[in-house]
Amino acid sequence: MQYSTLPIRFDKSHLTTIGTRLYAESLDFVRELVANAYDADATKVKITLTENELIVDDDGSGMNKEGLAQYFTIGSDFKKENPITPVFKRRRIGEFGIGKFAVLSLCDRFTIFTGRNDYCATVVFDRHQFEEDRSWRVPIIEHGTKPASPGTKVTLHDLRYPISYELLERKLRQQLPLGQKDFGVYINGIRLTPHIIPGKKYRIREQTEFGEISGEIILSSLLLPQETQGVAIKVRGITIKRELFDLDKLHYFSTRRVTGEINADFLPLTSGRDNFLKDSKEYKKFIEVVEKKLKKVVRDIKKSSLSRLDLKTDQALSNAMQLVKNALKKNTDIFLMHDLPLFSGPTTAAGSLDQTLGTTTIAQKLGKNRTKKDLPEKVKIAINNIKNKKHKSIVKTVLRDKNRIVKRLKIGGLNLVCSLSHMGEREAESFVEGGIIFINRDHPLFTESAKDDEVSAYHLARLITQEIVKLANPEQIYQAYEWQSRLLTDALVSEGRKKADEDKE
Repeated sequence: MQYSTLPIRFDKSHLTTIGTRLYAESLDFVRELVANAYDADATKVKITLTENELIVDDDGSGMNKEGLAQYFTIGSDFKKENPITPVFKRRRIGEFGIGKFAVLSLCDRFTIFTGRNDYCATVVFDRHQFEEDRSWRVPIIEHGTKPASPGTKVTLHDLRYPISYELLERKLRQQLPLGQKDFGVYINGIRLTPHIIPGKKYRIREQTEFGEISGEIILSSLLLPQETQGVAIKVRGITIKRELFDLDKLHYFSTRRVTGEINADFLPLTSGRDNFLKDSKEYKKFIEVVEKKLKKVVRDIKKSSLSRLDLKTDQALSNAMQLVKNALKKNTDIFLMHDLPLFSGPTTAAGSLDQTLGTTTIAQKLGKNRTKKDLPEKVKIAINNIKNKKHKSIVKTVLRDKNRIVKRLKIGGLNLVCSLSHMGEREAESFVEGGIIFINRDHPLFTESAKDDEVSAYHLARLITQEIVKLANPEQIYQAYEWQSRLLTDALVSEGRKKADEDKE
């Protein structure tokens, strides 16, 4: 009997293919790039998004040649062996693994420019060149100069398709520690905050002879607290003042819904650094650019009267909530088995709807051993109220204008609040924020379903129940619902438009 060995071979194309497929259906690879910056003790991560490129630039510790070699080591144990960062003592959230090749799902070439101490280098990864070359090496250009400052910049070149700004914004908000001290993430100059402000956004990005103006004006779906009202004008990251740009003179509009921020580092300041030199050429140019955008904002504000479609939509939402009410009455066991926000405090004023739903749940009241006999008396009464057919539970309109329709359904101890708002065609169909279910009136599926009363009620009921079950079972279902939304959009909206075009012919 003779023994020998067989070599185990691994084709390089499989390496890039696996990395590509890991994140083919999401933008999680961008999160990984930002996570690497967080783990490198960066205080600022700037993401620049254009039609052709995506750049992630951080001011972290950067890498030397040894660090770059480690970066391209598949399955490196460095972060497991060093879970705490040296400067800010952060617990590392990223991993050096095959995920770095996930960027190839969007492009075939990316570059890494990094600097640390006296070392500065650029690595160029070209997928086709890497797979054709027999060597397992990638080109590196060592500049032989000291970097201006430490940090790393990753650039994805020649994107296959444009990235949705709104989807990227939402993804990063959900997945990154944005509330962490000494850590900020910016997309095209706008800092991401841990909380979403639902509403219509008007983005500004213009290069002038004095410098760049970037930011956004937001018409919130809900009334805002006083400290966030008005557009923050920032110079070098510092808010100088909040401005309404004469929107407060519009008698038919509440300025308590205007917020946002605009960055213009070139603006000259007064000696007290609390205002701008308004006679300067720089400030006049700034106002010219902003007023151009404000014309669109004012046009949208003026459309305040309810249209026929608004009335139909109002009725459809009421019908949908009635359908959900009937379903909840038939499925009261959901409240015993899952962590739904069943009980709330007193209903707040219309301007504070984000506090309407409380956070106390039956699951919290019962603990681990949940049995109906252990329910507090208040809980038993509330569940009996839900089951009792004679108990009145009506849909009440709390707020209604051109931008939003907010309705509340009180059933037993449950306050179910839904806000139907204009958010833009590329925003999500629905989401929960502050205990309120937000539904996007501008989403293609909504606009298509609104043409038929029955379909509209079904569509709204689907979204409301979808968000309820997300609250009941939140583990790993967001991606599934994104796939569902995509399939329905393709099946209903695209097919409906195709049929309409055929009818015209």
